Amino acid sequence: AMQLASQCGDIEAQRWVAALLYTMLQRFFSEGVPGAWPALIAAVCSEQGIHALLVLVYSLSSDVSLNALRAVAILTREEGGEEVRRRLFVAGVMLPTSSLGMRGSEQAELAASEVAANLCKEPQNLLDMMAGTDFLMLCVHFVESAMAKLEAKPPAEGVGDHHRILMFGLEALCTVAANPKNHGLFIEKGGLQLWMSVASQHHADPQVCLHIARGLESLVSNSVLRSGLSSDQSLRTTIKTLFSHKDSKIDTAAEHCLVMLAHGEVA
Repeated sequence: AMQLASQCGDIEAQRWVAALLYTMLQRFFSEGVPGAWPALIAAVCSEQGIHALLVLVYSLSSDVSLNALRAVAILTREEGGEEVRRRLFVAGVMLPTSSLGMRGSEQAELAASEVAANLCKEPQNLLDMMAGTDFLMLCVHFVESAMAKLEAKPPAEGVGDHHRILMFGLEALCTVAANPKNHGLFIEKGGLQLWMSVASQHHADPQVCLHIARGLESLVSNSVLRSGLSSDQSLRTTIKTLFSHKDSKIDTAAEHCLVMLAHGEVA
């Protein structure tokens, strides 16, 4: 059905198939139908399946492209495995993902941010993504866009699509920062400043604090950067705002940051 819809160019057929595919994946994923997941992955992520899926993601109909992108987001989750993430990336799924994430609806931005956060967890994908600056700037966009929307219309803490976009954006930036080779570019493109402003705006949110604490721990662990970061008083102030959730994971990472910064000063 996917191949027929992608080949015939009939928007109605594409709309029907994309909605069916997303609903089916969502159902099998959430209900955990025994044995269905490997068979679905094998069918949808075959060479022909991925080609047909990409045609749907590139569709001129926003309904079709949204449901196809939502389907991609489900396929990139942990259960799909690294091989599926690699296959989707090599097929070129990040190009339409980026386009829909920057210019699509709020729902498209949510699906795109999940795809970005999941695909970069595959090490070779991350290496390829960081060859330029586009991926990093896309993740920054997700965080900045979500922050602006949350500031304009704050929901209850920790709920809503914009909060989820913020989480996926921060998660992707943490994955980028986990590799010391990316630190120079990350700081140059304003990643550290962005984290500090997110922390000051959302320090009451433990999910945000955990991402920021882990990300800062990766940066401060870099001995090359540490002496420069040690003299940044605003960074220490930011780290101190992360405490107070009685969460040992956050406290341990934040404490480690402060200890390393103190050592950097001595050095």
